[in-house]
Amino acid sequence: MSPRYFARYCVPILSEFARMYHERSKIVLLHACGHMRDLLPMVRETGLDGIESLNPPPTGNTELAYGREVLGPGRSIWGGLDPVFFLRATPAEIEQEVRQIISVVAPGDHFVLMPADSTPAGVPLDHFDVVRRTIDRYGRWS
Repeated sequence: MSPRYFARYCVPILSEFARMYHERSKIVLLHACGHMRDLLPMVRETGLDGIESLNPPPTGNTELAYGREVLGPGRSIWGGLDPVFFLRATPAEIEQEVRQIISVVAPGDHFVLMPADSTPAGVPLDHFDVVRRTIDRYGRWS
């Protein structure tokens, strides 16, 4: 969706959703994946509590560090691990990427590490083990 259309058609209703949820002491996340870079400042303006899921390249166009900077503290981000990369990468590449993600999100508040949007069919199960082992070894999120 273009930023112009997002501003016109989505921001008002998302702002209303955020207001209604917050009046009831609830949180609300936006599911929006893909090319979100130009829309994130408007997502922040809505008052939503975060986004699921943030896609880095090649599937999306929004690096995790940029998403954290634009959304600001206290807003949740889910994602960060590109699904195409996750499918095709070697275990060593996955470990390197997860270590990079850890360095960006540390201490990890308001962050859920996952393949952004979905996990493609055929991802080897050992790729998930690499993520878990890397977090266990290098994550300082508690």
